[in-house]
Amino acid sequence: MQKAKDDRPKRPPNDKRIERSLERLFPELNRIGPQLTRLFNEFDPATPRTTIAKGKKLLDSYLKLDSVRGRFLMRLLKLVLKSEICRDQAKAELNELIKTAKTEAERDARYSLLIKLMQEVDQQQPLGSYIVVHRHADPEKSFLKQMDPLSDLEAARKSAGERRFRHVIEAFRRTVEHLYEPYVKTLVYLSYIRDRKPADDFKNIDSMSLGVALEHVPARLPNYSGLFDTRAAWFRNAITHEIPEYDRETDTMVLNDRSKSARVTTDELLEMAESLYQMSAKTVALVSQLYLFRELFRDTGFFEVCVEYVPRMAVETDVAKIQLIETEFGQRIETIFRSM
Repeated sequence: MQKAKDDRPKRPPNDKRIERSLERLFPELNRIGPQLTRLFNEFDPATPRTTIAKGKKLLDSYLKLDSVRGRFLMRLLKLVLKSEICRDQAKAELNELIKTAKTEAERDARYSLLIKLMQEVDQQQPLGSYIVVHRHADPEKSFLKQMDPLSDLEAARKSAGERRFRHVIEAFRRTVEHLYEPYVKTLVYLSYIRDRKPADDFKNIDSMSLGVALEHVPARLPNYSGLFDTRAAWFRNAITHEIPEYDRETDTMVLNDRSKSARVTTDELLEMAESLYQMSAKTVALVSQLYLFRELFRDTGFFEVCVEYVPRMAVETDVAKIQLIETEFGQRIETIFRSM
């Protein structure tokens, strides 16, 4: 006797079933992608605060869950966090972050020189280069400063003549004051750490003028001249203290600062501004993230310990057990860094 044909739909794989369940329970997940895409496409570097506010408002609207869905999500998280798959995925994601940060940093050939300096610093003081992470790795903290010169840089690329000249000098000034000066002071910090300067000396770095900082780094880091441009300070002074003379016929300007003087083309100053921006807004941030993910998280074993303990703390409800796990976690972390 011929068996009746089973017309029932085939059971989808587990991941598909979970995905469909989440879509039914959280239908707003299907909307957040297009909304984030629209926010990205409408981004204007001249209004970064508006973008941040819209982004936070959008994400906050999706974090509000009723009690039923909230309990379901917590149960789901507990199951996921306990699984080996979750831990393996976390490690894979870390390696992917390292790969991405390295790939992006490599777009600027100077990145390897900065890495070399940081390695030299770490030889003198393990993880001493964390100062770069502290000063440059936080995207939200850096976002406003990174956006500040972009409108003028973009306008300079599209305009000509005197209008272009004015956009270029403004882009240069904003880049140096808001991005390049903090970056150069990071180089000063690295030189101090490498040279084992006393703690009291570090107090003066943030109040150091850019001119003084750019006198210090060539003297202390002569093998790393590719990481800085000593003209930045007096060029900035020249365009800040006076409006430079501009020759429309030759598209050149004269920069004067005390005993120093130079005639440069608008193209040359724009190229310099873009180079300073690349290093101080992008490359140093990418290198700091690479260092954070690779040297600090992965190579020390810190991430392995986090993957082991953080899920346990997240799903545990007994207060006493949480305290025991936290104590053990802290001891493991101390052991890692004490051995360095």
